[in-house]
Amino acid sequence: MNKIILKEAFSIRNNLKQLFIRPSDNYAFIDGCRAVAVLYVVVFHCFWLPQYFVSENVFLNYLNSFPKYLIWIWNAHIVVDIFFVISGFLIAGQLMREFRNCETLDIKRFYIRKFSRIAPAYVLALFAFSLLISDHHFNKIWTNLLFVNNFLPAKKMFMPHSWFLAIEGQFYLVVPVFMLFVFFKTRYKLASLISLFFISLIVRFILCRTDNSLLSTPFYHFFFLGLSGGSLDYYESMYINFYTRYGALICGMISAYLHVYYSEKLVSFFRNRTITASVIMILAVVLNAVILFIPLHDPEINFSQSFMLIYIVAARNIFCLGIAFMILFALYQIKSGNFIIRFLSCKFWYPVAQLSFSVYLFHYMIVLTLYKIITSAGKMQNISVLQIGGVTLGVTFLTLFLSAVVYLAVEKPILNMLKK
Repeated sequence: MNKIILKEAFSIRNNLKQLFIRPSDNYAFIDGCRAVAVLYVVVFHCFWLPQYFVSENVFLNYLNSFPKYLIWIWNAHIVVDIFFVISGFLIAGQLMREFRNCETLDIKRFYIRKFSRIAPAYVLALFAFSLLISDHHFNKIWTNLLFVNNFLPAKKMFMPHSWFLAIEGQFYLVVPVFMLFVFFKTRYKLASLISLFFISLIVRFILCRTDNSLLSTPFYHFFFLGLSGGSLDYYESMYINFYTRYGALICGMISAYLHVYYSEKLVSFFRNRTITASVIMILAVVLNAVILFIPLHDPEINFSQSFMLIYIVAARNIFCLGIAFMILFALYQIKSGNFIIRFLSCKFWYPVAQLSFSVYLFHYMIVLTLYKIITSAGKMQNISVLQIGGVTLGVTFLTLFLSAVVYLAVEKPILNMLKK
C-alpha cells in the first residue's frame, strides 16, 4: 500500500481532529443520544456487577440502601434499545437514499463496509477479553466472529455483553435483503413497517403466554443473577434474541422512511402544528422517564402478572417509539426546540459518540478486572453507593481513554484506508 496513504491514515493529528470536530452534516441529537446511552450502560454495569464479588447479604444491604432517586440506573436494559433505534434510522435511511438515487442496492458493498467498521475493534476486544477473563468459554469465540453468539445458552457465551453485536450483525445481514426484495417492491411501505412493529409485540406476547416463568417469577430474580433464585429465563427468551428485539430497529426504520420520503410533509407538520408536535414530544419524554423509573429491581415490591405482561410486551417498544419521535422532532424543529433537544445536541457529546462503539466493547472487561483487583486486595467486604460511584468515575475515564487509543490506532486508520 502507498506509504503516503498509510501515513495519512495513521495521522494522529488528523484523526484527533476528526474525533473532536463535528461535521456540519452530522445528526447532532443522535450523537447526544448515543453518548448518553453508552455512558448510561457503563454506569449500570459498575453498579450491577458487584453482586458477583460480594456475599448475598452484603449485596442485599447495598440494594436496600440504594437512593430512590437513582433507581433509573437499574433500567439500562431499556436504554440499550436507543442504539437499535439509531441503527434502524441510520442504516435504513442510507439504503433508502441509495435506492432512490440508483434504483438498486449494492449489497456486497454494504456488507463489506459494515464488517470493516465493526471487525477491527471487535476482534481486538475479543482478544483482550480472552486474556483478562480467560476462564469464560473461549472455545465459543467462533460464534462471536459469526455474530450468532446469542443463539447459545447464556452461561456458554463468550464475552456475554456482545449479544448486542450479534443482534446488530443479524440486522445488517437481513435489512438490505428485506428492503431490496420486499420493502421497495411493495406499494405499502409504511404499512409494511408498521405491521412488522406490531408483529414484534405479538411475538413477545406469545412468548410470555407460553413461558409461565416470565410472569410468575419476580422480575428481580431475572435482574440479579448472582443472587439465590436468579433466573436466566427472561435473558435467554426475551433479551438477547433478534426476533424479540427487532421492534426497536423498526422504530428507527419508520422514522427514516418518513425522513427520506416525506421530508416536506414533516416540515409542514412541525411548522404548522407546533403545539401538537410539542405535546407529543412532552408525552414521549414523560412516558420514557416513567419507564426508566419503574422499580422492577426492588424485591419488596410485588408487581401483578397483568402489569408484568404489559411491561414485558410493550414497554420496550413504547420507549423506542418515543426515541424515534424525538429524532424527528430534533431534525425538524422550526424553533430552538426544548431543553432536552438542545442539551443532547451540544458539541461536547460528539467525541463520546465517536468512541461509543469501543466504550461498549471494552468497558465490561475493565469493570470486571477492576473488581477482581479490589476483591483480591480485600476491599469488597462491604460496599456502598458512594464507593461504587467512585469506582464508576474511574472506570468511565479509563474506558474513554482506552477507547480513544483504540479509535486513533485501530478504528480510524482502517476506516481511512478503506476510504482511500
